[in-house]
Amino acid sequence: MENTTINQISQETALQYAQILTQDWKHPYGALRAMLGTKLFIRREHGIRFDIHGALHRVTLCDLDYNEGYDLFELKFYRLKKWEGPQLVKEFKMLYCDQLKEIFEEYTGLRLSFPTIIYR
Repeated sequence: MENTTINQISQETALQYAQILTQDWKHPYGALRAMLGTKLFIRREHGIRFDIHGALHRVTLCDLDYNEGYDLFELKFYRLKKWEGPQLVKEFKMLYCDQLKEIFEEYTGLRLSFPTIIYR
């Protein structure tokens, strides 16, 4: 019998998606853990899924998927209910990588990075 597995993106690709979202090129998973309280990272076929704590709209899960054909991203926000599983709350399609952080922060009310402070 043949062993079948779900096609998943590689670890390096998942890291790149987290880097694009957080715009932290050295420690993107650490940034998600520190800023969002994320404990769960799941590699999926076309992206990553991670949990969120303390967001607006009682959102508890986020999917970041990449559409290679269009070279664009999708952000999906879910509310996790005990007996019903994840329910889609909001979906943003056809996003460029430079739009991801702004839309994520605007919708969830959570920051993905600290502001830059310039001393004079």
